[in-house]
Amino acid sequence: RRTGLGRLVMSALEERASGLGAARVKLAAQVSAIPFYEAIGYVAKGEVFMDAGIAHRWMSRELHGA
Repeated sequence: RRTGLGRLVMSALEERASGLGAARVKLAAQVSAIPFYEAIGYVAKGEVFMDAGIAHRWMSRELHGA
């Protein structure tokens, strides 16, 4: 945490998705990680839901260059 590695991983994944023609990416974020995803441009959508006993929320981000 707080090393920049998460941003690098997300950037690589988004670049790959864009290269495959995706215009938007969507993920189920653990509620505790929402601030991280918001900081890199994701927007939370919908209500909190439980997955494997952990609170999550859907998030998405538009990709540019797709």
